[in-house]
Amino acid sequence: MLRQLFIYCALTGTGFGFCNIATIIFMKEAFKESFAIAYSFAVLSAYLGIAILPLLSEYLLRTFSLEIEMTVFGGLCSLLIPVGILILTLEERTKLAGPHQTRCEMKEDVPSSVNEIDEQVIGGSHEQSNMLVNGTRSEKQDTSQNGAKSMSTSGYSRITEDMDNHGMITGHLRFVLILLLDFTFGYNLSSWSIFLVPFGEYVGLDSATAVLMSTFGGVGGILGNIYIAALLYTRKANDVLAVVIPSFLLSISLVAPVLSDTFGAMAVFSLISGFGIATQGVFSMSSVANVVCDVHFEGAVVSMYFTSGVSILLGGIVTGALVDVTASYYVAFGVFSVVNFVMFAVATVWWMTSR
Repeated sequence: MLRQLFIYCALTGTGFGFCNIATIIFMKEAFKESFAIAYSFAVLSAYLGIAILPLLSEYLLRTFSLEIEMTVFGGLCSLLIPVGILILTLEERTKLAGPHQTRCEMKEDVPSSVNEIDEQVIGGSHEQSNMLVNGTRSEKQDTSQNGAKSMSTSGYSRITEDMDNHGMITGHLRFVLILLLDFTFGYNLSSWSIFLVPFGEYVGLDSATAVLMSTFGGVGGILGNIYIAALLYTRKANDVLAVVIPSFLLSISLVAPVLSDTFGAMAVFSLISGFGIATQGVFSMSSVANVVCDVHFEGAVVSMYFTSGVSILLGGIVTGALVDVTASYYVAFGVFSVVNFVMFAVATVWWMTSR
């Protein structure tokens, strides 16, 4: 049984990893500037599943058997096959995305066009601006104009050199915060989704009632998705609204059961924690397109999935070990809360220093 469970987890984890990475990259190419909003709406279904599937699982397990339950879930996963077929081919995606970018371009550091450089530095004409071939100025351009040409050339050369030297981390420092947020999200999601229902049983709820904790958590996740989507759509998403406040709410909700472990309190705890975890996950992935250039986008997505994969593994192992050693879910979820307080502190400091 243990071997079968290991094979099941390994195969499903590998499959979901490949599907998710490919889908996100395709979404970026298809939706371009609207990727963040599209992704935030797409993930809504994930938390809808968190809200509904535990109820379905409980019903199938009680009415039929574990084998029937897993077969039904396998059939649901097979729905990904026609979705994969519908994804455009590489050639079609290339036409959709346009010419492939080969240099890292930092929008906040680099003028939007060579014309802008010319106008700012030398006030040059349109003809002078067009005398640019493969990122360097044509040698045919007149070298007079009181040395202005050499100033513009050296400035442009320095900019392009800096752009070529940008790495995924050094060229996009805000990506560090996104990676940290994604790591926290992976740890949270693993600890929360695996141990939420057992936590409900630990405080005295029967199994049929405890499974509703996941449903409340899924509803909170849906609300978190809608919240982030609204922030992105109205262009009001920032570190405070999307990271600081949700992380603080999540941290508080995780220690709330210590004060009261009634069904109502646990339901509110599940709802708020689902909201906080959803905002972390959706904002971290939907924001990567805004903080990383097209050249590094695919590498950034792979890095984030690797980071979240490690953190998901750690979340399950650490929380499970704490429960085994201390025989207390309160201690395990207390550590869970500390992790989020750290994320809250980092996000707060980041926001204050970047103002």
